[in-house]
Parts: sequence; C-alpha cells; structure tokens
Amino acid sequence: MSDRYENIPLSDKTREGMSLNIDDLGAIGRMLSLQDNVYEEQFGDISRLLKQHARLMEGQQKVSNYILVELKSLKADISQLSDKVGSLENKVGEIARIVDNTKNDVSNLQLEVASLKQRNSFLNIVIRIGIGLGLGFIIMRWIHGPF
Repeated sequence: MSDRYENIPLSDKTREGMSLNIDDLGAIGRMLSLQDNVYEEQFGDISRLLKQHARLMEGQQKVSNYILVELKSLKADISQLSDKVGSLENKVGEIARIVDNTKNDVSNLQLEVASLKQRNSFLNIVIRIGIGLGLGFIIMRWIHGPF
C-alpha cells in the first residue's frame, strides 16, 4: 500500500466501531489498490483520448489553415473579377452611347431620305422643269426682245 492510505480521515467514533483484524486490513488494502488501478486506468484512458483529440485538432487546424489560404486566394480572384466587371460595365456604357448616337444618326438619315424622296417625286421634277423652261423663255425674251 502507498503512504496516502496510512492516515485515512476517519472520525474517532468510526474508529471505535471498527474491529479490524489483519484480514480486514488486507481486504481494505486490496480494495484501495484496486481503486488506484481503476483510477490509473481511467486517467490513462482520458490521457489517451486527450492525445487523440489533440491530434484531431491539429488536423482540423491544418484544414482550417488550408481553407483560409484558399479563401484569401478566392478573395483576390473576386477582387480582380470585380475590377474587370467594372471596366466591362464602362465599355458597355460607352457602346450603349455609341448605339444611341447611331440610332439618332439613322433617324436623321431616314428623315432626310424621306424628304429627298418627296423632293424627287415625278410631280416635283415636272414642276421644276416647267419653272426652268418658263424662266428660260422669260430671259430669252428679255434679252432678244419680242419674237
């Protein structure tokens, strides 16, 4: 037995009521020894489980660090993509302005074509020829006198 069992805290009343013989002391010693073995086994199991837990936590820490590195990489990629999207938005805006200007130009050209079609209609051409001939006769008469 170990030294810790020599001074077992018992009250005087309990000590008086005890009639210990050598067999009783031996049984108590064996029980305390068995209790020590159980405690050592339990603490050994706890120690083993704590070591396993520490190994698992170490693995989890490695995985967490890997995930953190990947997240930082993804954050950088997202930042680059955000910059590219911003520049693409600017280009799309510029293209939209160009398209709007082109639509306005096409509208103006359509109006001009419609006006030219109206001016170059058969009736307008005949009227212009008639006016030209009339002015020609008037100028000739003015220059050469009566016929």
